[in-house]
Amino acid sequence: RAQATGSFALAAPSAEEVKFVAGPGAAGKPGAKVVHFLRHAEAEVNAAGRVFAKDDPRKKAVRLDAKYFDSPISEKGLSQCLELRAGSLKGRAPPPVVDLVVASPLTRALQTATAVFGCNEPESPNLVAVEALREFCSKDFQPCDSRRDPKDLAASFPHATFAHVPAGPDTLLGPGVVETAESADNRIR
Repeated sequence: RAQATGSFALAAPSAEEVKFVAGPGAAGKPGAKVVHFLRHAEAEVNAAGRVFAKDDPRKKAVRLDAKYFDSPISEKGLSQCLELRAGSLKGRAPPPVVDLVVASPLTRALQTATAVFGCNEPESPNLVAVEALREFCSKDFQPCDSRRDPKDLAASFPHATFAHVPAGPDTLLGPGVVETAESADNRIR
């Protein structure tokens, strides 16, 4: 089993420094927190591409279609999030009660976090968007994997904090621009 250590500071909600230790022996330490990982729900781009076979060029064309820029979750994805939260999604336990939700700043990740953990409701966990949590896309620019400006995201997700997302448009992905491995390494440190 691997072990990892490191730290980062959160600007919200409490500005405390978060130190992490993962691996054998981490559980049960004073102040230890359990971290749960959840992948985003089905996005509209996934649903649109699913109708084509894996090697069908139309499947790739869907991912390259500008109408799926920062693709939101599909109706099926939202339904599954709400079922998961209610504890009624077949084969899945309800989500744990959490103190904080940290998510990628992509719309589909923020929608998933909001729906599953009720981050937009009173007495709910805080939602913090963090650029470092974006997936690494090094092959081709795909509009679906680009994010909106944090100002636009904040208008859609007023309950979220965007202090850990660079201001302005996405600089990691765009027409003719893909993130390098070195850039990905630097943003997750």
